[in-house]
Amino acid sequence: MTDNAPVSRRTFLTTGIAATTMLAGCSGNSNSQSGTSSPTSTTPALSEFSYPDGATEDGIDWETLFNTHKSTVTEADSVTAQTDVTIDRGEQTTTQLGTSKFNAGDVWRETQKSFSNTEKTVTLWSPNSRDKAYSQISSEGKTAYQIGSDVPSPQTAMGLDLIKDSLKRFEWGEATEVVKLQNGTGVRYEATGKNSPLVPESASNVEFTATVTVLESGFIGRNTGQISSTDKNGTERTQELTATISAVGDTSIQKPDWASTAMENGFEFRTEPTDDRTAVQLTLANGSQLPTESRVALSTDQDRGSAPFPEPVTEGDTLYLGLSETGELQIAENGPPANTVELDSRTLVSVYHNDLTVLSRVIEL
Repeated sequence: MTDNAPVSRRTFLTTGIAATTMLAGCSGNSNSQSGTSSPTSTTPALSEFSYPDGATEDGIDWETLFNTHKSTVTEADSVTAQTDVTIDRGEQTTTQLGTSKFNAGDVWRETQKSFSNTEKTVTLWSPNSRDKAYSQISSEGKTAYQIGSDVPSPQTAMGLDLIKDSLKRFEWGEATEVVKLQNGTGVRYEATGKNSPLVPESASNVEFTATVTVLESGFIGRNTGQISSTDKNGTERTQELTATISAVGDTSIQKPDWASTAMENGFEFRTEPTDDRTAVQLTLANGSQLPTESRVALSTDQDRGSAPFPEPVTEGDTLYLGLSETGELQIAENGPPANTVELDSRTLVSVYHNDLTVLSRVIEL
């Protein structure tokens, strides 16, 4: 498969695993069951390993390996990807565990995030027969459902450029050892340096160590690593990450038991900017009533305004959201509110219900 080949939704979804693996990719939890690796008496020597295109005992040809990885993963009928990320900012530690399953265009993904003594789980299901994604959001004993149109598609940034960027910018050394992964036998490479595409360009004091394990079957099966840096505010930050791919061609997806509830009661919003770019039109297209305790927010690069809904919002209701010159949120029912400023080319609209985020969408103006 070449980089310019047309991509179907199924191809995109399976390719997305590659993006998730490489982006998250690089260590921490070496005890992850799916990622367990160890040399054994039956592993071949480095000189006897069956290297896939782009990998040799002497090192990696990043472009060829990228194309090999891409072709192998996207041609699989089903794949499971797992990620384990820990970010330590000194006074705050965030952990995120993710599992994504893809099967013939269907997608199931669960993300568990823990930060500041708060845990949040978001489970997404998107059948290939529908152009929507259904999500269950749970935190602190509260649950909400969401319907979104932001389903992975060929038009969405697939992340393959970031995979390329990572492979290209990391200086990978020679093969270090042959190991056994859940998916088969792989060869491991290591990289170190002071420049990582996985941290913002504004960061300083960047140092990283990373490993990548390439399987004989032709894809990157495991990445581990640790990245330390200092952000623009002077806060030291350490990221420990691990990502694995397993069950290639052997992953199944079942309709979740909450799917019918999400389809019937999930919050679904339509959003679009007004012609004069001073407001965002927000319509509740599906879902139960949003009470006045629920909140809505509008954010630009300069300002963020937030306020409770002035009246309960029911299915079919439309509101207009704008920001005043002082950054306060203005809400109107019958058209754009008065005395609002022109919004940025990228404006974020958010809706919160029972302290859960049921909408977070960037509006392109």
